[in-house]
Amino acid sequence: MNVLRPFWIIAFCVGIVVSTLAQERWQPFKLHPDVQSLKLIYDVKTRNNAPVQYGIDVRREGEGMVRLKVETEADLPEDQLGVQSLFGLWNIYGISAMVFLNPGFVVFFSQLDLKVGEKMSFFGAGYAKVTGRKKVAGLEGYVVEFYQQEGGSDVLKSRFVIHPKVFLPLESTAYGTNGNVESSAVLKQAEIK
Repeated sequence: MNVLRPFWIIAFCVGIVVSTLAQERWQPFKLHPDVQSLKLIYDVKTRNNAPVQYGIDVRREGEGMVRLKVETEADLPEDQLGVQSLFGLWNIYGISAMVFLNPGFVVFFSQLDLKVGEKMSFFGAGYAKVTGRKKVAGLEGYVVEFYQQEGGSDVLKSRFVIHPKVFLPLESTAYGTNGNVESSAVLKQAEIK
C-alpha cells in the first residue's frame, strides 16, 4: 500500500498542473502567440467629448517583430483643427488606455481564469468577477465586472468583455458616481488571423 502512495501524490500534482495550464487566460496589450494578425475598429465615447473611431492593425513581421498601424477618426469643429488635433487627437478627446483598461490592473487580469463564476481580489483595490459570456462584433468573449467597496457596499466600476486572443477588451465601460457611464469602447469590426 505504501508503494502506491507516492504514485497517487505525483498523479494528483500532475493533474493540478495540467488543469491550471488548461485554463484560458487573457494577456492584455500582448499579441496572442496563435495570432498572426489582428485588426480592430472601435467606437469610443467619453462623457465630455464627441465619439471617436479608433482602429488598430497589428501584424507579425518576422522573428520577434510586429508592424503596428493606429488610426483615429473623429468629426470636430473646424476651429479645433490644429497642432493638438493633427498630432494628438486623443488629447483633445480625453481618450487614453484607461478607456479600454487601467494599465495598473494588467497583472491581475492576466491571472484571472476565464470561467463564468471565477472571482479574483485585487488586493484591496477591489475585485473582478467573470459573470457570463457575450458576443461583440462576431466574437464571443467573457463578461468581467470590476467592483470596489464604497460606503460598505460593492459598487460596479467597470465592465469588460474579453476574448483570450484579442489584447484589448471587445467592450469596455467605465462607471462614475451614481452608475453614470464615464467612457465606453465597443468593438465594431474584428479580423483575426
